[in-house]
Amino acid sequence: MPAGLFAQGAGQQSSAASRASYTISGVITEGGSGEGVPYASAALIRKEDGQSIAGAVADLDGKFIISGVRAGAYTVQVSLLGYETYNSGEILVGPDNPEVNLGVLALQEDAVKLDEVVVQGQRNLIEERVDRTIFNAENDKTTVGGDATDVLRRVRCYR
Repeated sequence: MPAGLFAQGAGQQSSAASRASYTISGVITEGGSGEGVPYASAALIRKEDGQSIAGAVADLDGKFIISGVRAGAYTVQVSLLGYETYNSGEILVGPDNPEVNLGVLALQEDAVKLDEVVVQGQRNLIEERVDRTIFNAENDKTTVGGDATDVLRRVRCYR
């Protein structure tokens, strides 16, 4: 009878080892200055199928920790708007390597030069305010080439 209990206990131990969770951590910095990059996202990607299975957001110093990781092979993808995406090499996590510290991950700026931007807007023909009504004559095509008298006639038509 004790042998049967021992066999059952050993099976539970190996099953518990496969369910054990591990951690992956690191510090995300800016390549130029070496300062921590806050709010960058670190995604844990399963190597076998490329599926993102977990992730973390860096704190104000650029530090991140992904916990609850099961044994296996992974890569970490770090991204933030304005920076090039960083992809780590293969990371093996398991009983021999329970706490993986990736160290400093330097992001490079992804500067994109844009052409000039022209913002155009147009006011409404008539704007109602609490204390007045504004008639924007420059938006009324019927008053082009006319004088102030023509504009005043048009205002009277809209009221």
